[in-house]
Amino acid sequence: MNPGTRQVLAAFDRDRHIEMVTSLIKPPIKIRITGAILAGQLLFHEVRHRAQVMTMLRHAGVVAENLDYAVLMSETTTV
Repeated sequence: MNPGTRQVLAAFDRDRHIEMVTSLIKPPIKIRITGAILAGQLLFHEVRHRAQVMTMLRHAGVVAENLDYAVLMSETTTV
């Protein structure tokens, strides 16, 4: 693991309360979450949307077997 990542994770406070006001929802609301909830959102939110896209593509008849971000953004060759 990268030393910088290790340092951030060691200092991470999963029980810390974080508040924010969002203007994406009308009327704006105040959201209060913990560090653990924020970490889960950052780690898994993209996975949810990728699954939604794969489902929509399958319904449209497109074979979408692998939408892995790392694979999509990498230079690949067949072996």
